Amino acid sequence: MFPIDIVVSRPRRIPDERGEMVIMHEDSRLGLTLKRSSSSAGVFRGLHYQTSPKRQDKVFQLLKGRIVDIVVDMEAGSKNFRRLYSKEICSSDSETYSIPSNYAHGFYAMEDSIFQYITLGDYSPQNELVINPPPEVFIKHGIDPSKIILSEKDKCTSQFFKTSDLIL
Repeated sequence: MFPIDIVVSRPRRIPDERGEMVIMHEDSRLGLTLKRSSSSAGVFRGLHYQTSPKRQDKVFQLLKGRIVDIVVDMEAGSKNFRRLYSKEICSSDSETYSIPSNYAHGFYAMEDSIFQYITLGDYSPQNELVINPPPEVFIKHGIDPSKIILSEKDKCTSQFFKTSDLIL
């Protein structure tokens, strides 16, 4: 038996047509959540961002596959405000990325992929924004935007930025 202040979690699986999200561990005392998602080739997850006062930092590693990772600086007043960055990442690179809370984040699975990440800060649906990046981002990486697989929530999201607003 562990002491009462040890937090033990059982994975919570959330499958859908895109793959699966597994919430591996949540600790509200620390504002920490460990998640793993599996995504079929063609799936786009994101861009997700939480507004103040419920912003989240993220640390992630691609465990399997190849993705296009996308971030947008959402910090008004930042020299990089509305600047969109994208990068192809392969699991064989074995790199870990830390994304500050002022960035919206998402990824496109170029092949079947497993993505593991930690969020620092509690999830707050009331503070969540979902941004659909402009088609040019996908075209730049040889992806046909009409073939992207989105969740129902992401399909219902209006374009937060016009393409002309973003600095690609």
